[in-house]
Amino acid sequence: MRWGDAIFPDGNHGFTDINAITNSTSDRRLDDGTYWEISKILATLEASINLTKRALGNLTLDFMSSRKIERDAAPQWLSMSRAHPHGITASGNPASGTMTLEATFRHIYFEQITHLFNIQRLKRAQGLKSVSVLPDVGYWTLDDWDRSEP
Repeated sequence: MRWGDAIFPDGNHGFTDINAITNSTSDRRLDDGTYWEISKILATLEASINLTKRALGNLTLDFMSSRKIERDAAPQWLSMSRAHPHGITASGNPASGTMTLEATFRHIYFEQITHLFNIQRLKRAQGLKSVSVLPDVGYWTLDDWDRSEP
């Protein structure tokens, strides 16, 4: 929703239910009432990955680094900005700032890696083995990220 007009000015993003996805009543996830079957969740994940791949394949780095949006103040903004080499500004307390389209794609990657880190931490707490080695990037690598183990 933040970047739709810049990436898909013709509105051809490929989602028929974009408002249901972006305006979910569930906090930062797909609506539990609509998306509870694994097949529907996986289909939406695949469509989202394909949308991202299509955008990255069609846009230049110059385009992505020259487009930015304003972001509302949030407690994690300053911390988050330290993970990015460029493309994010942060000021104030709580910090607000800007994010380029390039940094937005990096943010998606950093979020995924950090979620995987937290999943691995939960697995270790349950005595299960984690089998993937994560790259040393993302929010989980920040000094103020909780990396404690049980």
